[in-house]
Amino acid sequence: MPYYDFGQQRDHEPYEDGGALLRALWELYDAGIRPGFQQLLKENLALAAHNFGVWLFFPLEIVDDQPAIQRYSTMVTDMASILARSGYQEPVQLLAGLSENPMTRWEHAFHAYEDAVKRYEFGEAAEFLQETLEEMRGFGGPGVEMRRPYAHERLSWVYFITGDLESAELNAHAAWREFKALEYTEGLVGITRRLADVARQKQDTGAFKRWMTIHTNYLIQIGHAEHAASVRRLNGIEPEEGHINIS
Repeated sequence: MPYYDFGQQRDHEPYEDGGALLRALWELYDAGIRPGFQQLLKENLALAAHNFGVWLFFPLEIVDDQPAIQRYSTMVTDMASILARSGYQEPVQLLAGLSENPMTRWEHAFHAYEDAVKRYEFGEAAEFLQETLEEMRGFGGPGVEMRRPYAHERLSWVYFITGDLESAELNAHAAWREFKALEYTEGLVGITRRLADVARQKQDTGAFKRWMTIHTNYLIQIGHAEHAASVRRLNGIEPEEGHINIS
């Protein structure tokens, strides 16, 4: 199955989403369709230049495929050259380490968040990640997709411990959706427990048991069946063993 159906892109109209553009570019490049790749890139120069820094990170689909990683790296280099010839110099500077990558700003924000939490400055900690999430809205690609759920997860924790249950739940749901899209089970284990804890604080017994059931299903999935059974016994969830189907 192709990674992206280039023929479905609305008669080659300019893209508005960086993630969709990257998927289309990568499909063409990976298939060896270089003229189509170059044409699509030239039709979307500004968007590609804006997102280039977060496109330096490999898509999850190829992290275990060394030949694909090499092709992706070559694509990024070719992309920077085409952009430079079209008047966009920052991608080449990013490759040379001469320009600040937006990923660098986001990593600094995560570190600033951790420092603020250690000082118990929870409002300040939340601001760092709120600003980061706001900036991320203008980008698309694997670098964003891999970090955005963690920003939501950390925000949900800050709001939870400070008693803002609505904001905690909102960010936890966002993290849940994005971890699920990434199929990242370890992240899903943690965020489903957060959602269960929020539901318990809101005294919503039905939601609590639902999220706790999903949480224990994921525990079983990663090999912690005994712990899952113990959690179910403590919370009166039946059956105590095995994966529970839940709609």
